Amino acid sequence: MGFFDPQLYESMRQIIVDSTALSADEFEALSLTFQVSMREEMGGNAVELVPNGAEKDVTPENVYRFVELHAQHVMVEAMRPELEAIRDGLHVRFLYSYTRMRPTGQFLLVLVVLYPNPFYQPSCWLF
Repeated sequence: MGFFDPQLYESMRQIIVDSTALSADEFEALSLTFQVSMREEMGGNAVELVPNGAEKDVTPENVYRFVELHAQHVMVEAMRPELEAIRDGLHVRFLYSYTRMRPTGQFLLVLVVLYPNPFYQPSCWLF
């Protein structure tokens, strides 16, 4: 996460440090819940990380789960359309280059290695 968003990384690191350094009452005073507000460039909306997340407080016991869910949302869920476009583009480019530059036998071998189950659709793959 540090390479993706250094400021968010530092915030999440500080929350973990605070969960051990502060008393339970002091940590509760931070008023953290499992609902986060995204920055404008990421939509600017409020997102519940768990069902009814606005009502669920972050405690020292569940702070690691909060950080994990927050990181997953920011780096994967919020970027899902972009990641899927990259994935689809790689499939098109990869398959095109192998059909143009490799003998048929090598191309079929690559397909068997990449897609061993002919009923499994690559469009279902996620990063």
